[in-house]
Amino acid sequence: RMANMYVEGEGRVDGMPSLAPGGTVRISGVGTSFSGTYALSGVRHVLRAETGYDTFFTIAGREDRSLLGLTSARSDGRESGWLHRIVVGIVTNNQDPDELGRVRVKYPALDDATEGWWARLVIPGAGPGRGIVAVPLVGDEVLVAFEHGSEQHPYVLGSVYNGTAKPATLATTDGTFSAHSDKDVTVSATGGMTLSSDGDALLTTKPGGEGAPGNVTVDSKGDLTLTGATKLTASAGTEAAISAQTQMTLSGGTKLALDASGEVTISGQVITISGTSVKVSGSGMVQISGATVMLG
Repeated sequence: RMANMYVEGEGRVDGMPSLAPGGTVRISGVGTSFSGTYALSGVRHVLRAETGYDTFFTIAGREDRSLLGLTSARSDGRESGWLHRIVVGIVTNNQDPDELGRVRVKYPALDDATEGWWARLVIPGAGPGRGIVAVPLVGDEVLVAFEHGSEQHPYVLGSVYNGTAKPATLATTDGTFSAHSDKDVTVSATGGMTLSSDGDALLTTKPGGEGAPGNVTVDSKGDLTLTGATKLTASAGTEAAISAQTQMTLSGGTKLALDASGEVTISGQVITISGTSVKVSGSGMVQISGATVMLG
């Protein structure tokens, strides 16, 4: 390939019939980095009654700049530049008919309309029914690579932020890990799952979704244990209910207190209150009633 393969450009000069593809042109006045002699890859001579004779030229080495040329293998067996690079794509479709999580993309470097082949996603831990998956949405900017330089086998390496899609508060400089979805989040495991933190842990919800705003449900098919090394607090803004189908036990190591600013009601088929010492007192009236009352 020509030594000026890294430079591309177009220009116009007053009619010069001597310019032809494969010839050279010397360019000056564009700085020392770009001034010099270049090979012409395309020349177009235009003669108009209004403007006269003009010559338009293109500098692009010997690379075929057509859509077909950019995406096809070279006839000499050497690598075609575009398909052997990581390129930018824009997602146009994520409704994979085979349900493989693939997407289709268009390539702004080629044109703004042509869709490529279905592209597989590079997924951490991908396997049967597992992996960390976030399928890009239509309009997302992604990076694409091609298997063995074939446009029929693209792979989406990942999504990237840009001037329109910004990370907002997700991007930090202190090493904080952030994850956010503007839709649902599902985390599941066939075996056990452990969430741990050396510091504080906080679970919060915001208004939205179905039912009462910000519902939180903890559902266990087996035992459910909540423990605190020093203190366990459960509170509700309006009502709180704890129930059991068969038996419920409330115990305290040294003291158990039931307190309400209003009434306290204890009811059941049989109620037993026992202790080494039992005291019933009230600052006002104390009333004990029943069909039969036995004291002593």
